[in-house]
Amino acid sequence: MSAEQAAQHDPNVLQSAERPLAGKTAIVTGGSRDIGAAIVKNLALNGANVVFVYKRDDESANEVLESVAKTPGQVHAIKADLEKPEDRQASVNQAIEILGGKVDFLVLSTSGRSRKINQEASNDLIDRTLDHMNEGGTVLRMTSAIAHFGRLFENDPSIPKVYHKPAEAKNEEEESLRGRIEELKARKIRLIMVAPPAVPSRNLDLVNELTSRATGGASNAEDFHNPISDNLGLPRIVSQNEVGEKIVELLSNPDIESGYTELFSGVLDIQTELGRMYGVSQVYVNTLQMLEVQDGQRRGIGREIASFNQVTRPGEPGMVDEIWIDEVGSYIGSVVVNPEHASGHFRTESGLPQILPGHKQIRAAAEAIGMIEGIQGKHGDKVRIVGFESAEFTSVIPADGTSLHIIPRLNADGTYDVEIVKQEDRKVAAHIRGLRMVPAAESTDRVLLEDQIIEGACQTVGVLGANNTQVGKMPLLLRIGRTEFTDGAIGAGQGVSYDTLVRKDGKRYIKGSVRVYSEGNNIASIDEIEAVLVGREVASRLSNPPAHLR
Repeated sequence: MSAEQAAQHDPNVLQSAERPLAGKTAIVTGGSRDIGAAIVKNLALNGANVVFVYKRDDESANEVLESVAKTPGQVHAIKADLEKPEDRQASVNQAIEILGGKVDFLVLSTSGRSRKINQEASNDLIDRTLDHMNEGGTVLRMTSAIAHFGRLFENDPSIPKVYHKPAEAKNEEEESLRGRIEELKARKIRLIMVAPPAVPSRNLDLVNELTSRATGGASNAEDFHNPISDNLGLPRIVSQNEVGEKIVELLSNPDIESGYTELFSGVLDIQTELGRMYGVSQVYVNTLQMLEVQDGQRRGIGREIASFNQVTRPGEPGMVDEIWIDEVGSYIGSVVVNPEHASGHFRTESGLPQILPGHKQIRAAAEAIGMIEGIQGKHGDKVRIVGFESAEFTSVIPADGTSLHIIPRLNADGTYDVEIVKQEDRKVAAHIRGLRMVPAAESTDRVLLEDQIIEGACQTVGVLGANNTQVGKMPLLLRIGRTEFTDGAIGAGQGVSYDTLVRKDGKRYIKGSVRVYSEGNNIASIDEIEAVLVGREVASRLSNPPAHLR
């Protein structure tokens, strides 16, 4: 590690009390160039005293020091290799000494392709800085929109391999850091994630080169980034200085809650909060754009990108174990509901019970009808849903070995009414009316199923109706009204928009209607979704009632 360097400040430049960060102190990693340098400059311009750490580029570090000579904040540079634990310890000790023993902001801007420079280094730097941080301080981690939403592209063979390793490493790091929110909160320190889209930089130039090489010159990074940004409602590109200005804005605002993710577009990151409840693979809405309120209703657009894992459904069990015929000649489907059937609904860590969600009950009805019509020789055993008149959910189905009977009744008009009955207590768990089916084409093997689209709509209604994601609150689906699907199919990488209107009915009940679009086409219309928000205790009681009430 080399000796520390300081900016030579103009003695006529005074610290201004009007600057939003006047008197605050910050440590910034990776501060010698590109985004890191822009962060250092904006912090100093707004009054903060900054120590930045850089690895090797002395020339760039000196340029940063020269550029901040006439700013109100004092800036120092420390050369260190943050992949080395001894350098991390020495650089933190030196920075703390320079800053007078206390730190307000730890800005982690260094990143790379390995876990050492991401997860390991970030957590270690937090550990070494934590005892020196002021109450009300902030740990801010720079990531990117591509890295933040990287799980959407997991296992997708169409994505260049250059993205997989760094996205996986950054995702693991983000999950690790979010796991420390309660620990930080106990010290009155918050965590903020900043995830810009593409930013012109040397790193973007490198990714462009690697992408071009991986695709034989057929595409570059922007060809990959831009559709993702468009589908999630994000800007395609922001400048380095815009990132620096945004960080000053975030650090200056004490009302930003711990765990917040900044996406530079005004849209909310929904994937993170829903992922804490469901698991990312079961999140069908990634961002939410809040729009105008009209006649007591909230309007918003939930957006998602259909992932490769979602459309291929690897390892997901079927919703029907067998078809049999009862004593009066009616076909019945049976399934024993295990945790695998309810995977992601809800995560064990959420403290909410594992139950069979409503959309998978609809899938069970569709699978049973497909198998029955296949047995009857009408077509192969796969069908898709065209629509239904209503679906009512009247009893919670625990994913603990509960045995279900799926009982379709063919109507004169060719539609089906379906009852889903729990065999333990003979209670009707769901009643689906007017279910319309058609044989599935081969091309529907790798697309979102209709019930998955319904789940995306339900998640948007739940989040919008609650006005935020209430962790620990479980949106219990009560009813879905008239639902219609077009012939449109949604494959991996395609965007989906849920244009949603929601109104509250009392404190806990939510009702909403949704229009679903993809690639500019109307995919589905759902007239009404009704749900109730219940807490852990109520959810657990409903999913496991006392024996005398069963």
